[in-house]
Amino acid sequence: MSWKKFLLSINSIGILLLWMGPPLIYFIKSLVMPNVAGFIFTGSFYGLGILMMLISVNNKSGFLPNLHLLLFGGIFFLISQLYLFLYNFERQSFSLDCSSLLLILLFFFYLLKTDNEIKEILPFWIFIFTLIVNLCLLFSIYNNPLYSFGVRATVQFGSNDFTGNPYVYAKNGFAGFIISILIIKFRNIPNKFISNFFTQFFSHVNLWLSVIVIFLTQTRSIFLSFALILIPLLFFSKNNKLTLSPKVNYPSYLFYFILLIVFLIINEKFFILDVISNVLSHSNEMFLSAIKTAFSMGKVSQDASAMTRVFTLEHLIKIIQQSPEILLFGGGYRFLYLDIPFLEVLIDFGVLSFVIYIVFSFYIIKFAIRSIFSYNIFQIFLGFMAFQLFIASFTSGRPLDFSFWSSYLIFIRFFENDLSIFKLKTD
Repeated sequence: MSWKKFLLSINSIGILLLWMGPPLIYFIKSLVMPNVAGFIFTGSFYGLGILMMLISVNNKSGFLPNLHLLLFGGIFFLISQLYLFLYNFERQSFSLDCSSLLLILLFFFYLLKTDNEIKEILPFWIFIFTLIVNLCLLFSIYNNPLYSFGVRATVQFGSNDFTGNPYVYAKNGFAGFIISILIIKFRNIPNKFISNFFTQFFSHVNLWLSVIVIFLTQTRSIFLSFALILIPLLFFSKNNKLTLSPKVNYPSYLFYFILLIVFLIINEKFFILDVISNVLSHSNEMFLSAIKTAFSMGKVSQDASAMTRVFTLEHLIKIIQQSPEILLFGGGYRFLYLDIPFLEVLIDFGVLSFVIYIVFSFYIIKFAIRSIFSYNIFQIFLGFMAFQLFIASFTSGRPLDFSFWSSYLIFIRFFENDLSIFKLKTD
């Protein structure tokens, strides 16, 4: 490995600690230091990520981000931060919000200084990262005497206190599934990080571990995202025709030969087929229950998670009916927690910010669709992850959560500009 690729690998790990780090951070904290305050532990890992990005290949130069996303994302973010300082409804979390703001600014600054060549290395480290996190979750389940099939899987070491929302592990499984499929499909490209035997073999391992994690965590938004991207991922994403001649796929043959033997041995003792059937049936019932609850506003079904959002929607409607003028400028920073980021933008910041946020989201989807048809693994990966984030903006979290903005900043930095795509095609 050259010195430049070594530095870019360090940068990649730093980026992933901030972008996809929470499930790994939750696991390490619950396993090693369960009594340490969560924000201190998480902040330490994020600080380490910034330090690893600081060791940049191009310390004296920056790279052009996606200008459309920078414009509308930047305007919305600027307005929201003005609300933080001037029209804040929840002052008790002011110091943590300022820390989050500083972290977002540092993350974006060092993303701009990260060499574009990192796009060729990041897919490999995303694959490694998602594989490790998948194994961490399964290790936690295996060592948890309180866990039983049917319970939503998350990190829990022998106590009744869950450390980490199942959603972050489901999201990691979703990312692991996408990157594994892409690495397998692009196995013939002249990139040693991607095409070597061990990466190809363990991509199949990560692929099925990711599917298992998605179903064990039972997260509705991930199920919906998974169903949405499955056909485009399998059939629309494609390798560049100008690649090396296809090689015999020995890693695939070896993996499925081993898998078949292991499956037959385990099935005789644990009746795995029955377990899979029960898990799929339960997941399907849970997903349909959530959909029915949402569309009927709780009149047809009573899914607990969906009912919470039904109650918050009813509360939101009452507020708007009583004070319709609140839609003009919003109720202020953190005015109302809805667990539906898209609507929270409207009620917190008003109609102008809401329109800007809609335009920002529209451009993300526009560039995501374009990226799916790219010949670059990282661009395709970003495109599919953007769809998951778009669905999440209707289902969970707050619009200014770091988990949202770490992804938004990645899209702003790495989604190709129209100008660069035009230049690439005309060179």
